[in-house]
Amino acid sequence: MRNNFKITIRNIFDTMELCKQIGISRPNFKNMVETYVGFYIFKFEGKADWDKVLTPKHIKYARTDTRILFLLYEKLRLMATSSHIKAMENEISRLNVRWNDIEPI
Repeated sequence: MRNNFKITIRNIFDTMELCKQIGISRPNFKNMVETYVGFYIFKFEGKADWDKVLTPKHIKYARTDTRILFLLYEKLRLMATSSHIKAMENEISRLNVRWNDIEPI
C-alpha cells in the first residue's frame, strides 16, 4: 500500500487470527457474518473484476463489507473477552482447589 498508493496503514486487526484463538476452526467471512452478526450477504460483487473502473455497485459492496466487518470484529472481540474471562475463572477455581488441599501446619 505504501509503495503503490503512498498510504501507511496502522492498527490492522486480523479476524482470522482471533478466530483461531477463540476456537473457530474454519472462518469464512460470509458464514461468520451470517452466524455471528445475523446478516445475509451476497458476495457476487466481490468476485467481480476490480481491475476495471469501479462502479457504484463496487463501491457500495466495499462500503457494506467494511461496515459489516466492524460489527463482526466487535462480536468476535466480545467472544474472545468472554473466553479469556472464562479461562481465568477456571484457573482461579483450579488454584483455589489446590489451595484448599494444603493442610495447615
